[in-house]
Amino acid sequence: ALGISQWNFNITGASAYWALADATKLPFHTDRFNLVTSIGLYEHLEPWQIDACIAEQRRVLAPGGWSVALVVPHKDSIQTPFMRNKDYHRIEAGPEAYIALYAGNGFDNVSYYWVNYLPLIYCQPWQERWLVYLYRFIYAVRKPWQKWPFEASERWAQAFWIVGQKPATPVSL
Repeated sequence: ALGISQWNFNITGASAYWALADATKLPFHTDRFNLVTSIGLYEHLEPWQIDACIAEQRRVLAPGGWSVALVVPHKDSIQTPFMRNKDYHRIEAGPEAYIALYAGNGFDNVSYYWVNYLPLIYCQPWQERWLVYLYRFIYAVRKPWQKWPFEASERWAQAFWIVGQKPATPVSL
């Protein structure tokens, strides 16, 4: 995953500092970042590891900073044919369980949003362009009726975002 991210940054000319690290023991100072993200990570971990990741994200967030995580629950989707390892998901938890974990780790303003996102699959560039055009069309059609055109109902969604804010004033846990 790190190599794919670096490749994507390189082809766009973007730059970043890259660190390969344990998500439960990040090599960053406390109160360092305004935003931390996790995409497709939690569902592959054991419950205690998820709790440790969320606690570590809170540690490195500056007061008032946000944690945003995309969780891809085990559902039949466009990705199903590409999943070779059937032990792909370790936990089957819905948004409510993650809200409890975030709140238990001292986050405020915790919420979730069911979404359809561009599938995170490896495909040929021409296939990816086709998918981007397809999603742009779908979002354009949905936009007049929805504030967030990527938001979906639980039934049709492929994933959900969990969003939480570290309190602006220090709170000891």
